[in-house]
Amino acid sequence: MNVAASPRVATRHDSTRTFSGVAIADDIDGLMSGYRSGNWIDAAIGGVATSLDALALITDPLGQLVSWGVGWLIEHVRPLSDALDALAGDPDQIAAYAQTWRSVAATSRMPVTTCMRALRATSPDGSEWRLMRTAATLASIKTPFMLLPEAAKPWLRSPPAWASWSPWFESLSGT
Repeated sequence: MNVAASPRVATRHDSTRTFSGVAIADDIDGLMSGYRSGNWIDAAIGGVATSLDALALITDPLGQLVSWGVGWLIEHVRPLSDALDALAGDPDQIAAYAQTWRSVAATSRMPVTTCMRALRATSPDGSEWRLMRTAATLASIKTPFMLLPEAAKPWLRSPPAWASWSPWFESLSGT
């Protein structure tokens, strides 16, 4: 069976770009995409991240350059990125799985809303719907309560735990 044949299954898209792994470049890209889309939260987060990376570059320029170089190598050198993906998971595949579940959830909501519309159309005052809902609720509640007397039998045969405390309470009250 071909999994990608279903329109609900999202395919993996590689998100690696030429500057992936260089933190300040990623942050600037996030800032610009948040600004372009008009999403002020993404723009604010990108701005804070960019300014913190700039501050880190000022305080430790050599350490930041080495860090960005190692990050770039991990993103672009295939054995390093494969090892990291094996350890932590492939983020692009995880995003594809998340998109697949979002589309499955969206399509599984459609039959419920269609069914609700049909029920409301057949019974505008809701009387039949209330009767069906009550019957379904009672049927789901009935099964656990039918088992309750059987489960309670061992406790009904033995005296309650507080019965052994009765003399102690009587001695405290002076009766």
